[in-house]
Amino acid sequence: MSSELLVVDPSYLEEQAKEGDMTITMNIHKEICALSKAGGIPLEMDQVLRCSQIAILKVTEIDELIKKVLEDDKESR
Repeated sequence: MSSELLVVDPSYLEEQAKEGDMTITMNIHKEICALSKAGGIPLEMDQVLRCSQIAILKVTEIDELIKKVLEDDKESR
């Protein structure tokens, strides 16, 4: 990436300014289920690995949030 800026879950304005995009689909077991990189600027292997590490963190955060919300809902019933 020319500016080395990675944006996770970009806003509309960020989407308009992007030079490329990549989508990583990952499960809770930290397995990559899908990776989409269509067009845009080329990425180096270390950039792809950096993105996958960010995806691992986001999957963990989202999983914890979902579990907490489900537990809170269960307790409120």
